[in-house]
Amino acid sequence: MPTCLKDGHGHTYTSTCVVEPTCIGHGVTKYTCSDCGHTYYEKIDELGHDVESGTCTRCGETKTDISGATVAEIAAQTYTGSAIMPTPTVTLDGNTLTKDTDYYINYYNNVEAGTATMKIIGKETYGGTIEKTFTINKAAATAPTAKTGLTYSGREITGVEAGEGYSLTDNIKTNAGAYTAIATLDSNHA
Repeated sequence: MPTCLKDGHGHTYTSTCVVEPTCIGHGVTKYTCSDCGHTYYEKIDELGHDVESGTCTRCGETKTDISGATVAEIAAQTYTGSAIMPTPTVTLDGNTLTKDTDYYINYYNNVEAGTATMKIIGKETYGGTIEKTFTINKAAATAPTAKTGLTYSGREITGVEAGEGYSLTDNIKTNAGAYTAIATLDSNHA
């Protein structure tokens, strides 16, 4: 968030809902700094139909409630650095539902290793929601490799090149001798 330019302190925001979310439409919240007037907007996820006895309590539409549907287990995924968005098999009353026709999915915490959540939201003739979690496992880190045959030059020399999944310390030296570089794994690699 930018620093308030008026007097150098942080922004003091007030929020206003400018578009209320509906069962099938996103909403929008506007944030305005009361000191300098800086403004930004955030999307509010659609609410999804809240179906009781076949009728949405929010909009009154007649819907089939998917909250009782069966969602197949989602196999553990592996960290890639990008959003992971598996599509599970969703069945209701013996019928397999179709993503983007009968329901859509919002994903949360689905980039980093750990537990991710998907919210399955009924659409068209379906209403209601189901939440399902899945695991994102750590990816295997590439082992660092030390360079060999280095010759003293009086300048800094990189003895071990950085790789994916870890950071290095003590891998760049100037003086001749034997050194130990330390590789520290990041939270998404094992």
